[in-house]
Amino acid sequence: MKLKLVLLLISITLSHSLIGQESKEIQYDQIYLSISDESSDFYYPKLLERMFQLDTLLTDEEYHHLYYGYVFNESYDPYGETSQNDELEKLDNSEDEWTEEQMHRYISLANKSLVEFPIDLRLINMLAYCYKLNGQEEKCNQLSIIFHGFLRTIINSGDGVTSETAFHVISTS
Repeated sequence: MKLKLVLLLISITLSHSLIGQESKEIQYDQIYLSISDESSDFYYPKLLERMFQLDTLLTDEEYHHLYYGYVFNESYDPYGETSQNDELEKLDNSEDEWTEEQMHRYISLANKSLVEFPIDLRLINMLAYCYKLNGQEEKCNQLSIIFHGFLRTIINSGDGVTSETAFHVISTS
């Protein structure tokens, strides 16, 4: 029994080190060139449009360009807030259960907010949850896929163990 336990622990340790994550260095110069080229598959307006259409076929490389390419947007702010932020926060902080009207209001404000700040992961996640509560399962699932695409992008940027291998984020949200 002890031998089986030792072998199990060794195999888990080895398999973990063999399939460990490999960090992807962020090449901002290359990202800029790709998202600026109208003939590129990574042309930013096209990628953004696909995201707004809730395209679930975006690749990890496309999410990488969407997320890190956002820093080249003239309205980029790592502490970004939108014009709807105060009203969204008021609804977020409500201790009462939302009415149907409040739910629709939140969804409307969140969608407007995403146009201003499309990489707000907290908002994408909350909007997916609202769609779930509102019975719009397909939109919930589509937004969840987008949310996880951005999360994979961040997770693939480092391992978070040291400052040299920290996760590379472009927004505090």
